[in-house]
Amino acid sequence: MLNDKPPQGSDAELVSSAREGDRDAFGRLALKYQESARRFAMRLVQQEDYAQDLVQESLLQAYQSIGSLQDPARFKSWLCGIVWNVCRSYIRNQSTVRKSIRETAEENVHSAAQDQNIAEQREEQQLVLEAIESLAPLYKEVTLLFYFQQLKIPEIALQLAVSETAVRVRLNRARKQLKDRLLQQNPEILNDRGRQTMIKVTIADIARQEGKDQEGHPVTLYAVVLKEEKGKRALPIWIGPFEGHAIAMGLGKFPAVRPQTFDFFAALLQAVSVKIEQVQVVALKNDIFYGIVKVNCGNKTVEVDARPSDALALALSTGSPVFVAEDVMAKAGMDVSGQAGELKVRSGMEDILKDIRKSYTRLLQMPSREEITRANKKLINSVFNS
Repeated sequence: MLNDKPPQGSDAELVSSAREGDRDAFGRLALKYQESARRFAMRLVQQEDYAQDLVQESLLQAYQSIGSLQDPARFKSWLCGIVWNVCRSYIRNQSTVRKSIRETAEENVHSAAQDQNIAEQREEQQLVLEAIESLAPLYKEVTLLFYFQQLKIPEIALQLAVSETAVRVRLNRARKQLKDRLLQQNPEILNDRGRQTMIKVTIADIARQEGKDQEGHPVTLYAVVLKEEKGKRALPIWIGPFEGHAIAMGLGKFPAVRPQTFDFFAALLQAVSVKIEQVQVVALKNDIFYGIVKVNCGNKTVEVDARPSDALALALSTGSPVFVAEDVMAKAGMDVSGQAGELKVRSGMEDILKDIRKSYTRLLQMPSREEITRANKKLINSVFNS
C-alpha cells in the first residue's frame, strides 16, 4: 500500500533514496504522480477499471527498473513513458484477439453487435498510437504532454526547458506528420472525409436468415439492404437482432404502444434542438463497416462515430437522409437491376414484422389487476426475504 503522507523532497532526492532500497521514498513518488498517470492511461484506453490496473502495472515496472532512470529530476516524464508502453501493449493485445464481425456473428449474433463498436474503438486507438510512436522523440514527447497529459504550452515549455515558440513549432510539425501518416496508411479511418464521394441511398429492406453456429446451434442473422437512389447497386450490412427489429419497425412504421429506444433518442434530440443532418456509411475495413452521424447543434455541425446499424435505425426515427461512400459501395455493393421490383416489396421486412406483431399481441394481453398485485407481492418477498 502506498504511503499516504504528503510527498516530501524533490523528485531527484526521492529517486536517489528509492535506488538505495527506500520503499517509502518510491511510495511518495507514486503518491505524487499516480493521479496524473491514471488520467494519462484513461485517455489512452478510455476505460476506468483497465486504466487503474495498467497504472499499477506501470508503477511496479517503474519500481523494478528505477535504476535505469538517467535523469532523476524527470521521474514524471519517465513514468508516463512506462504508462504509454504498457497501455500500447494492452491495446495491441486486444486488437490481435479481435474477430471479424462476420465470424462473431456466426457464433453469437447479439454479442457481435455489441462488440463491434468496441472493436472499432480499439482499432482506431491502435492506429493513432502507432502513428505517435513513429514520430521522432522530439515530436512524440510534446504530443504526449499536450494531448494526453493535457499540459498547457507554457507548462510544456517549462518542463522541456525550451521556449513557448519552440513548443508550438514542434506541435505543428507533429500534427502534420501524424495527419500525413494516417492518411497514407489508413485513409478510411481518419475523420478527413471531405474528399469522399457520397452516394444517397434508401433503406430498401431488412431481411433475416436462419443458420447454425460452429456447434450446430440455430442462430438468426439480420441484414439491412441499402439501395442507390439513382443507381442499380445495393449494399447489404449484417447487423444484430435488436437493431434489426428496430429497423424493421421503423421501415414498416410499426405503431408501437410506447416509444422504442431509437424513437426515444430522436425525441430527446428534438427536445434539446439538435438535428441529425445525415447518416453516412464511410468505410469498410476487415469486414467491419464504419459509420458517422452528422449532428447540427445550433450553428455548429459535428460528426459522431457510430455503428451503421445504430445510425440507420436513428435515421429512420428522425427521417434523416442516408449516404454511402462510393468506395464502400464499390467494394461490397452488388448489381440488383433485375431485382428492383422485389426490393420495393420489402418482403424481408414484412416477415420480421409478422413475428413482432405476434409478440405485441401477447404483451397486450395483460393479466388482471389482482394477478399483478399477487405477482408483485411474490416478487418483493423473494427479493427482501431471500
